Amino acid sequence: MKLYLYANKLSITILREGKLPLLGLAGLHDPFLIPELPVAAPPVRDITQAEFVAEVRRQYDALPEDLSSLVTFEYYVQQAKHKRKEIEAILLQGAASEPLFLSPRFLLSLGVLSLFESVESVALWRFQGDRHRGVALQIDPGKAGFLEAHYQDCPQTFKKVEYCDERPQTGAFGFSPLFQRSTEFSGEGEWRLLRPLDTGQKQIQWDGEALSLCKFPSNAISAIMFGCAVDPELRDALTQLLQVDMRYRHLQTFQMKMSASRFRLSAEPLN
Repeated sequence: MKLYLYANKLSITILREGKLPLLGLAGLHDPFLIPELPVAAPPVRDITQAEFVAEVRRQYDALPEDLSSLVTFEYYVQQAKHKRKEIEAILLQGAASEPLFLSPRFLLSLGVLSLFESVESVALWRFQGDRHRGVALQIDPGKAGFLEAHYQDCPQTFKKVEYCDERPQTGAFGFSPLFQRSTEFSGEGEWRLLRPLDTGQKQIQWDGEALSLCKFPSNAISAIMFGCAVDPELRDALTQLLQVDMRYRHLQTFQMKMSASRFRLSAEPLN
């Protein structure tokens, strides 16, 4: 499996240091991870007759046998109509749910690395690839050690993001809010690596965000894709680095180019 890490000039640091950047969870700027933000009240809806009868049936079936034998279900339904508001309140309360949030401890202590399945997505290059001015590093998750249960004796999780309309609710897998996103992002094909921030060997600030840099095997990167509008200084710096750094002599380089007839990008080899 090959995935892609989009980066701007940070890619130079990644290759020179031989370290991948973990971003603090606050750096995801995902409002659905922040419990302090306002949550809309669930919409009020009408209970259908079928739902009402089903609830009455449930209550009737729960009666002790000596009581249920005294009245028919039809009579029980007639009597239940006088308590319809109370029964509807029970149904609405059962349908109510609470969104799941990470504990504050995890919000502060965990870092995330986002990788993507596609290198030909115009949207990804726009939002992840520095508006087409950056690069994408092709990474093998297996060689990078992402599939292992631990990194330096600390637990890590590597999973594909699930895209759905429903938010994870209380009682779901504890890290679900990090691995479930709206279907609006379904074209991204995102995978996320989750590790404690303190597993990094170096801490830096980049574009106002705190990053934790973690060592990784140089052979985990197999190619570099230059954006179709790549910054010339970035391209020259990376080209020179690849020429002098023996760790990356094996890398292939590609140039992203636009289709002449469609809104498509494709990667053309440079070496």
